[in-house]
Amino acid sequence: ARARKKQQKQLSRKHTLVLVGSIICLLLIFALISTALLNHNGEASAQQQAQQSETQLNSQLQQARALGVPASYLQLVLTQEQQLVHAQPVFAPVNPFATGYYTRAAQQYRALQQQIPGIIATATSALQTQAQQNMQAFQTAISKWDAHGVGNSRYFSQQFSQDQLALSSAHYPRDYSAISQNAQQSISALQAMGIVYSQLNDLKTTISRMGMAHIDVTALQSQYANDLQAFNSATSTTTFQNLGSQIDAQYEQAVVASIQAFPYVGVTKLNELQQQISCSRQITPTILPTMQYTRPMSKCSITIIFRENRC
Repeated sequence: ARARKKQQKQLSRKHTLVLVGSIICLLLIFALISTALLNHNGEASAQQQAQQSETQLNSQLQQARALGVPASYLQLVLTQEQQLVHAQPVFAPVNPFATGYYTRAAQQYRALQQQIPGIIATATSALQTQAQQNMQAFQTAISKWDAHGVGNSRYFSQQFSQDQLALSSAHYPRDYSAISQNAQQSISALQAMGIVYSQLNDLKTTISRMGMAHIDVTALQSQYANDLQAFNSATSTTTFQNLGSQIDAQYEQAVVASIQAFPYVGVTKLNELQQQISCSRQITPTILPTMQYTRPMSKCSITIIFRENRC
């Protein structure tokens, strides 16, 4: 009987210990679940704040682009934003580091947001200065042609007045960028106009020399008149470049016409003509192109080799 009682007491103790252990385990599990839920709620809240801050940053970046801020000014902010995106924690049911990451990310996104107004102001100031410098260069280029009174200088003067008016009312980076672009295009066109103007003068001189040598220049004079008309109406760099190429081809045609007329003007006259053209066009000897003419009724061949060489 005593042994039974002792055995029953031992079993009772074991049951009690098991019960207590079970209760403790349940309490621990409950505590862990509660902690996990709290951490999850905290992580979710921090993640939401980070996402909101990122969205606000992207909205400000979009506004800056819409104002015309060049990408180079925004590159540093974009790089830092990408670093934050790539540093996101790995997804896991319980991640004790996630909340800290999202909290820091939200702070950094807000810090990047604060940089945007300063970037816009810096870009605006720099582009304004650049536009003013380009307009000064534009004005200088126009003044040179106004003194000559040739070409379509009136068009460029009107363009300058329009750009000057736009500069006085500009406020945003895109405004100053557009003004700079217009001024640079006009300056480029004026430079091309100067080259073509020189080509036209050279062609006119060449035609005059050919006429003095009694060579028929009727076709060349007609081409020159058409070239002059196109020159006076041209306003773009591309138009001037195309016209310049056309004048070069006409000059080559004048050279060929001179050589073809060789039997009629005589060796002395042609040599004189070549010397005159050399003075006006700065022709120097070269190996291309080669024009060869063999005098009729003669066994001797005379080769004339020359090509234009502009400075």
